[in-house]
Amino acid sequence: MRGIHRPHSPSSTEKMRDIHRPHRPSSTEKTRGIHRPHSPSSTEKMRGFHRSHSPSTEKMRGFHRSHSPSTEKMRGFHRPHRPSSTEKTRGIHRPSSTEKTRGIHRPHRPSSTEKTRDIHRPHRPSSTEKTRGIHRPHRPSSTEKTRGIHRPSSTEKMRGIHRPHRPSSTEKTRDIHRPHRPSSTEKTRGIHRPHSPSSTEKMRGFHRSHSPSTEKMRGFHRSHSPSTEKMRGFHRPHRPSSTEKTRGIHRPHRPSSTEKMRDIHGLQLPSVL
Repeated sequence: MRGIHRPHSPSSTEKMRDIHRPHRPSSTEKTRGIHRPHSPSSTEKMRGFHRSHSPSTEKMRGFHRSHSPSTEKMRGFHRPHRPSSTEKTRGIHRPSSTEKTRGIHRPHRPSSTEKTRDIHRPHRPSSTEKTRGIHRPHRPSSTEKTRGIHRPSSTEKMRGIHRPHRPSSTEKTRDIHRPHRPSSTEKTRGIHRPHSPSSTEKMRGFHRSHSPSTEKMRGFHRSHSPSTEKMRGFHRPHRPSSTEKTRGIHRPHRPSSTEKMRDIHGLQLPSVL
């Protein structure tokens, strides 16, 4: 009457903290999900959840004892269940169908970083992973070990993920890629593997490739044909041609009678003008 009344409608803070009064909750409190604390059961302690009075009261209040999946689904709460063997291996929690619907889920689809680094889980790649070009590292073959590279699968080849199987120009020049017999492409480009030169090559200081025809293609030669040598600007020491004689380029040889007459050999005879 005088405006003095007890605070019968607890504030939101009071409701949250259950400060107002420890009592059996009123119908309003039940509707709003407020309850008094009690001593949790051993099951609740294990699960980390709080049990109220009874399932019916819990349903009304919005709290539960994880007694019925249907109630959990309704409320959006769930108890942690015993993880399956797969979950144990992956160390993650498997979401229920309700959680999936509500957008609460475990990270089951690995991120791009996880896929690249294979952090998510070591396993056989799923069809989705295969489509995206993600794979787990496999044991390298003997060839891969020799070359120190990863051999792509047919799927990787299709996707443009491949090992450097075509050597670069630097590799070809330095013969870094692999010691082998040169391919037709290498032959065309003038790349060859080093080999032990023959005695003739040693004498002439030239390097022999496989055959004259191959050498011609590559710009290398074995000094086997003067015509080829003239074309390339290389020549082996031989009897000078008429052009060489005119230019005074000749190999040291036994002087001819003409040379002797011209005082090239050492005879001091006057030249004929």
